[in-house]
Amino acid sequence: MKSLLVSDATRGLPVMDPASLTSNINIHSMFIAAYPQDKSIPQLYVTLGDLYYAQGKTDKGVEYHLKVLDTKTLDPPLRRLAFERIDRHVIKPLLDRELKWDFRAADPDVDDRRCDADANLIQEAVDKYLKQNKNFERKAELNLKLSLLLLSCNDISSGINRLQKLVKDNPNSPESQRSVTMVSNFYETKKDYKNLIEWSRELIKNEIITKKNNIYEFVLTNLKNALWNQGQLLFKEKMFEQSMVFF
Repeated sequence: MKSLLVSDATRGLPVMDPASLTSNINIHSMFIAAYPQDKSIPQLYVTLGDLYYAQGKTDKGVEYHLKVLDTKTLDPPLRRLAFERIDRHVIKPLLDRELKWDFRAADPDVDDRRCDADANLIQEAVDKYLKQNKNFERKAELNLKLSLLLLSCNDISSGINRLQKLVKDNPNSPESQRSVTMVSNFYETKKDYKNLIEWSRELIKNEIITKKNNIYEFVLTNLKNALWNQGQLLFKEKMFEQSMVFF
């Protein structure tokens, strides 16, 4: 993981040379392995995560700070520290990053990009952060950026599902309109008319997208075109089946 997460010297740690960092990481790791039930384990997770940040292995730092949140510790200061680290090393860099996705990248012969981040780890961190901060003002933007990251890592299913959830949760946001366009164009390009029809119908039937939305006409037109194209495909399949009777 190199360009998404930020590796910097972590507050509270003395300046260490590479050898000292490695030595401290090994000592903490051995203690945790030897005494997994010790009461100090959550605190050691925080320190170990900070050591990894200082070493430049930010993915490992995030991993250990997520462990703090997974433990049954009721220590608010430790949980607060873990969330502060996740905010600094995951949330803010993800929001600041320019991410684009070309739906053609879902095809292996077109996709020549390489994923440079552990998207599953970042997704876990974002989900825990948003659960803790339910009123986060940039929630829609954060979910869009995460969706784009998942898609750029070729996790198409998770990325599309996340975009669809974004639309349902924040239908009037600018991010929602962009998400509707991306999902619809993806299905259209793949000639996946069945999913495009289901997606468009759900948006209209459940009034997720209404006539008040700028994107409404786009969704309605997509639905009509998808119904027509799906009908044409079914007709061709039926004609082919009938022609095979003569062989």
